[in-house]
Amino acid sequence: MILNTIIKDIEINRKTLFFLVLGQTYYFLIAFFLFNPNAINLLDELFLLDYKFYLVLFGSFVLSILWFLMNISVSVISLLLPNSNLLNSKSLSEVFVNSMIYSIGYLTLAMLITFLLDYNFKHFIVYSFTFITTRILWRVIKCVTFKKRNFKFF
Repeated sequence: MILNTIIKDIEINRKTLFFLVLGQTYYFLIAFFLFNPNAINLLDELFLLDYKFYLVLFGSFVLSILWFLMNISVSVISLLLPNSNLLNSKSLSEVFVNSMIYSIGYLTLAMLITFLLDYNFKHFIVYSFTFITTRILWRVIKCVTFKKRNFKFF
């Protein structure tokens, strides 16, 4: 119910929402196979007929949905900040688009760092979700520190 209200405020339809999530899914899919080179050997030669590939694809889709929901929460919390010019100058959709651009950039950066340091998929997941979790916590701490009177979490 609350999510539908937020999505309406962001002014995106269900098709756009699906493609936003699908657009992030390939980051997690590429990262899974990039940082687990032995996982490719587990797939059959005709990987489109292999159920293991669809399990990995589904896992990537779930991670992408989680990433999307966390970006929505960053956008909403950003608008609730006291002394913020965002409330006057930008709508929720503009803040959300900026948040998505930053997060996609960070996914790319986390993938590059993980690759250069020769880490595995677990490190990539930790790096990427630590970033967005830190952004959410920072926004909440900022709100609590400035003690906005009308601050509501949902």
